[in-house]
Amino acid sequence: MMNFIPTFYDDELLVSAISRYRMRSGIRSVKSLEYHVFGQKRMTKSAFLPIDIDGLCANLPPNSKITSDELIQNHTLYPFYTAYLSDEKAKQVLEAMKKGSRTNIENMVGITASGIKPSQFLKYCPTCVHDDYNTLGESYWRRLPQLPGVFICPKHKVFYKRSSVIMHDGRLSYVVPNEESLNEEIDNAWFSNKWTRLNLEYVRYAESLLNATPERKPSSFIVNYYVDQLRQKGFASSNGNIYMKEFAEAFMDYFAADYLDIMQSSIDEKDGAGWLGRFFRNNYKHKSPLRHLLIHQFLKLSVHNLFETGSVQGRSSSTHYHEPKFSMEQRKREWLNLIEANPGANRLELKEKAKGLHTWICKHDFAWYDQVTPRQQRRGTRSESIDWQEKDDYYLKLIIQGEKALMNKAGKPERVTPNRVFQEVGLNRHSVRSPKLVKTQEHLTQLTEDLEHYRKRKIKWAINDMKANGLSISVYKVRRHIGFGGEQEVKRLIQKTMNEIMI
Repeated sequence: MMNFIPTFYDDELLVSAISRYRMRSGIRSVKSLEYHVFGQKRMTKSAFLPIDIDGLCANLPPNSKITSDELIQNHTLYPFYTAYLSDEKAKQVLEAMKKGSRTNIENMVGITASGIKPSQFLKYCPTCVHDDYNTLGESYWRRLPQLPGVFICPKHKVFYKRSSVIMHDGRLSYVVPNEESLNEEIDNAWFSNKWTRLNLEYVRYAESLLNATPERKPSSFIVNYYVDQLRQKGFASSNGNIYMKEFAEAFMDYFAADYLDIMQSSIDEKDGAGWLGRFFRNNYKHKSPLRHLLIHQFLKLSVHNLFETGSVQGRSSSTHYHEPKFSMEQRKREWLNLIEANPGANRLELKEKAKGLHTWICKHDFAWYDQVTPRQQRRGTRSESIDWQEKDDYYLKLIIQGEKALMNKAGKPERVTPNRVFQEVGLNRHSVRSPKLVKTQEHLTQLTEDLEHYRKRKIKWAINDMKANGLSISVYKVRRHIGFGGEQEVKRLIQKTMNEIMI
């Protein structure tokens, strides 16, 4: 059982509070930490949609009044990712987060299938972090910067930076914002003034959705609501048919194609406007909250307006019945003749030869079609010979090159770690997991740069950088220039390095 829990800050991620607990309690092993906090080994992990929350609450001190519902609503991304799900589906996700689930929680809310990839690294606002240290003595990871499509802090109007804390592939390192994790720089000079205005507007929508407790609506209701709004704007007919070409052109003109690219929502006009064309179909399930908010933004609709609307009109439809032009026997005979005339052809090849006939047969008697139509034969398994020694030498050489590149990189030094080297050379960590890569695996065990060595490199860089800019040098000013904390060990190391350089 946990004998204390840090006070939760406003908009703090649950994983951030656990990270602060780890730092204060001195637990070094992630596995030990998770056993201590959740009471069990966690099979699936997500920084943004964590599971086993009931287990965490059961391990809190006896006088704690914190509930699972409170943690999920206020300290995870559950409100954002479930806002547009049905009430039934949202409750399933809620229960999975409380009790745990064998199903990947991110698959349940449609993150994987939607085409919108979440950030692989925790992000932060440098000004927020600076203010936190001045007022709280520490900082924490907030929810808002982690939302997809959010690039700018609405409070300080500065761009969020990417930390070095990786939060994907099920890896949670439980690291607080500190001198090591706040180590990434991003050049946002390419972000135009128009994009900045659009993104700040989007961020306000996203923040509103994150803090909302909406009365969830069925997917069909939401589609009909959008159709009603498009009709009022002149992008749909009286019976609800959307003028997709005109709508897509206006949408792209409002946002600009380049901005939609960075929002992972490019529109392919050759594909019927791509995701935008499919978005208004009731059977289209993979609708990311990001794209819902882009439509809200384009139509100038508040997030709450949708959830507070009681009734919608949507599309008006009429049912027409058509008598088949051909008899079933005639069509079946044609299909059998086609199979006989093309021995060895699989279903796809037969379909290409007679698409209309194929569609008609499947629609009217699929069981018969399935019985008489040959399936594609499975191909034999192809054996593949891998030269593991050559592969081992290649990866080892690549990793050493990345290591040297990091050590010699201009600007503020970065700590050499396996993950950072992988990023530098564009290598996926899964590529080098095989035990057959003996030399690569051995090198990786020794790759992480000693913390004192890294700090000393950083201190030397700071002193030389301050000299080059004509700044006066002291232990305090060097520490501030780098962003180190005020530990006595760090101060002694700065003084020692200053003495070595000044001599």
